[in-house]
Amino acid sequence: KDRTPWRIQEHSGDERVVPIYRQFAKLRMGLIPYLRREAAHCAAAGEPLLRPLLLDDPGDPAAWQVYDQYRLGRDLLVAPVLEEGAASRRLYLPAGQWRPFWGDSRHEGPQWVEVPAPLDRIPVFVRAGAEPAAD
Repeated sequence: KDRTPWRIQEHSGDERVVPIYRQFAKLRMGLIPYLRREAAHCAAAGEPLLRPLLLDDPGDPAAWQVYDQYRLGRDLLVAPVLEEGAASRRLYLPAGQWRPFWGDSRHEGPQWVEVPAPLDRIPVFVRAGAEPAAD
């Protein structure tokens, strides 16, 4: 089955598909310098690039229970939306300061937070002090 964005848009009739796909494709391109740095670090350290929360916070019992979030490298925390039609997402922030990738608010972990999750914004948080899009 052809699952290209333009085919999905045509099949579903949802005119938002291609613009949202374009937005995420541009985001990925902007993250390439970060992904390269993190891939080099992970290869040298023998660590995975996509990592469960418990890897970076082994002493945090809550991190051992989170199965539907992951760290992308050392600085990004990703919480995919798994429920169709969901407009928000409850996620766990490990110890430290975190800010939404698309925002300026600050959150101190460890804590559970409820965040908006519109179709065009995957809940992603950035560890304080990190600049994942910079080279």
